[in-house]
Amino acid sequence: MQQVKEEETYSVINFDGETVQIPKDDDRQLRRFCCGSTDVSKIMGTSAYAGPYDLYHSKLNDEVVEVSPPMKMGLLMEPIFRQLTQESLEHLGLDPDDEVIDGETYLQTGFMYSSRSTPDALLKNNKKVCFEFKRHRYEMLEDYGDYLTNEVPPMEYDQVQWHMHHSGCEVCFVGVFFKGSDEMRWWRVERDEKRIKEIDDAAFQFFVSNLQGKVCPPVDATPGCINRLKKIEEKEASRRTFKNTDWQIAMEYDLICKGIKEMEAAKKAAEAKLREAIGEMQELYLEDGKSKVTCKAPKGRDTRTLRVSIKD
Repeated sequence: MQQVKEEETYSVINFDGETVQIPKDDDRQLRRFCCGSTDVSKIMGTSAYAGPYDLYHSKLNDEVVEVSPPMKMGLLMEPIFRQLTQESLEHLGLDPDDEVIDGETYLQTGFMYSSRSTPDALLKNNKKVCFEFKRHRYEMLEDYGDYLTNEVPPMEYDQVQWHMHHSGCEVCFVGVFFKGSDEMRWWRVERDEKRIKEIDDAAFQFFVSNLQGKVCPPVDATPGCINRLKKIEEKEASRRTFKNTDWQIAMEYDLICKGIKEMEAAKKAAEAKLREAIGEMQELYLEDGKSKVTCKAPKGRDTRTLRVSIKD
């Protein structure tokens, strides 16, 4: 196994409270053990989709984050969003000659838990500004306030505060492309130290008290929680204890499987001995009999196939 260099890893606190090294390109484990910007709204109860209960089970079970079609489309459109942002800099009161660049991941390992955040875009020459892009149905426009204000949905407000907490930025521009629209619409959210502290405190409690303490949060009314409870109910409905001769049959089956594995191992050992015995020969046979062993390479192949034919 190739050893990973220390500079290619992040120091992250796991759910046992231990500091571990995780490769920087292992997004799944970093997403699992760190409090990310999409986690904070679930912890704070501002997400319309999931809450602490669903997040708790998702992280403990190391579940793969399913990329929905809207999420996939948003990822594919990020280069376009960055280009639209470049063209909007002057409109946003920023230097039009500055360069919009890809966002980068900021990771912090503080007291007892780790967190990270990746803004969608940054400015090359202005380290006080970051960007977050969204793609929504047109009817969701009513969830936003006046343009270039901080009146964004609470879920997004918490997310961009997490961006600014990690990146050190003072303002985050939220660019939203509504389906059916032909332009990017913008909101301007300033750094909110009070809210950042509230999120940080809540995240600490969730990661330490819940995840590390293995204390499940209470259920909630979010779709994520309801769907998870349905799956648990369906799973329990499909299970029962052993009855009558079930256990005996299961034990017999397990014994047979173990016997097959042992026979397979013995077969491989005998084949190795037989190959060694036959050496460079292609056939061994029993004089005045029909029994034989062949070890020949099929036409067009280099590997020799061993065949054993024993006749009574």
